[in-house]
Amino acid sequence: MLHHWYAIHIYKDDNMDHADHRICPAVDRFPCDTWLLREGGHITTDILYVHLNQSTKRYLNGIMFVIGGFACAAMVVFGVVHLYECIAGRVTDVRAVTVPKAAVFIIIPVGSILLTLQFFRMAWTIVFNFRRER
Repeated sequence: MLHHWYAIHIYKDDNMDHADHRICPAVDRFPCDTWLLREGGHITTDILYVHLNQSTKRYLNGIMFVIGGFACAAMVVFGVVHLYECIAGRVTDVRAVTVPKAAVFIIIPVGSILLTLQFFRMAWTIVFNFRRER
């Protein structure tokens, strides 16, 4: 877990247990989600997919990738707005170490941008392959 590395190496907290999330749980999840999406490791509806032919699966995948891309793009917008509010208001998170919330929440728009690009890249690949087959 990346937040454990941060806690131990940056904040010198050797007593960090697994349940203590001083940084942000999203720090070690967002960058990994993009890789997981690229590798096809996300959970799919295999029960539905078993009964579909290849053409229908391709259409369904394309639709899901576009919807996922727009949902992540919305997360980028909301993340940037929240980040701006944190920076403008100089909001801090007071715990063992006082940290500006902007430093914690920067990962949400950055990770969402990566996911948006990956979703649209996968949708584009499906469209490109479909056109090439015709």
